[in-house]
Amino acid sequence: MKNIIITILLLMVIIISTPVLANENNKSFFATLEGKLLMSGNEPFTNLLIKVNRYNSYSISGEYLSELKKLSGATIRITGLVQKSKVPGTAEDIKVIEYTIVSPKNNLKSNWSVGKIYSSESGYVLIGDDQIIYNLTNAEVLDLEVYEHTKVLLFGDIDYYNDFYADFSIQGYNVLSEPSN
Repeated sequence: MKNIIITILLLMVIIISTPVLANENNKSFFATLEGKLLMSGNEPFTNLLIKVNRYNSYSISGEYLSELKKLSGATIRITGLVQKSKVPGTAEDIKVIEYTIVSPKNNLKSNWSVGKIYSSESGYVLIGDDQIIYNLTNAEVLDLEVYEHTKVLLFGDIDYYNDFYADFSIQGYNVLSEPSN
């Protein structure tokens, strides 16, 4: 009888303390993560995840979600607000505030840069996220007029003049966002 009472008391303590412990684990915090972007699930219920190591993946949310979906397979570094998991099987969710591409694809043999396309009297340039101005050559690969003020990922050959200016011969591209003025 004494054992039953002790067992019941222990169960009551566990039941009462569980919400307190769960609340401690649901606190949001800011973090920076680096890993590979992966899609999970089946259409139309797909989720974008960042796999940070062999055992942990985080679901991704926030204003950059549509951009990041176009980079599936890339290795990125993201900073954001980590919150309670929204996708089963993930550690938590991260609402992205900023991101940087570490490598757009595995085994990429060409140079690359991310930025927005702008025009001037001297032609089209990509102002890269790295603050380098790339004079765009081989422009017939994409219709630069259509993509002005658009965030793109360009692949190709880069000839640097200095730390702030280079020629970029476009070989491929990925449109990341719609034009903005």
